[in-house]
Amino acid sequence: MKKGNLEEETTSIDWDDIKRLIKETELHLSEIYTHSNEQNEKILEERAKILATPEIEITLIESIRVLTFILAYERYGIETDNVLEVISLKEVTSLPHTPAFVIGVINYRGRILSIIDLKAFFNLPRKGLPEFARLIVLSDGKMEFGLLADQILGTYDIPVSDIEPVPTGLSLLGSRYLKGMTHNSLILIDSLALLTDQTIIVE
Repeated sequence: MKKGNLEEETTSIDWDDIKRLIKETELHLSEIYTHSNEQNEKILEERAKILATPEIEITLIESIRVLTFILAYERYGIETDNVLEVISLKEVTSLPHTPAFVIGVINYRGRILSIIDLKAFFNLPRKGLPEFARLIVLSDGKMEFGLLADQILGTYDIPVSDIEPVPTGLSLLGSRYLKGMTHNSLILIDSLALLTDQTIIVE
């Protein structure tokens, strides 16, 4: 049939070709889905391996916390377990007929607190009270007194493995009052040995 100079053509639909294209598309989608599942399985396997890896054991280093201070130009430390607090040196009332290492008493929170001078107790050089002198208040629940320190340095954790036996030269101070010495020459005082020593008790 002609209309003017144009010929009208009727286009036929190739259904077989369309069916083929649909099958090819389905096959392509199936391959994509299968590949995605394989990737997911691989990810899950890697996660399972990570979870199955043994945890690295962490070895805890045993340590003690000590308050460090200066005493006669040497560094000392004392465990904080029996340290109540550090306070400024207040007006001290001297006591007659007491050992030389007891320099007197102060009013501490409404209680009478004896002050012990470790330099006199350990026969260390004494040159009066320094400008930065402080009192370390010790207590075990029964006995309570203050230790005179020339200067407070701070609080630190010290590995137990770093503590060595008391050198022979320090035995003159009284080894029963010392826990030992560290590699960097920090002398450790045994607070319980002081608190339970009957010779320090002043009636």
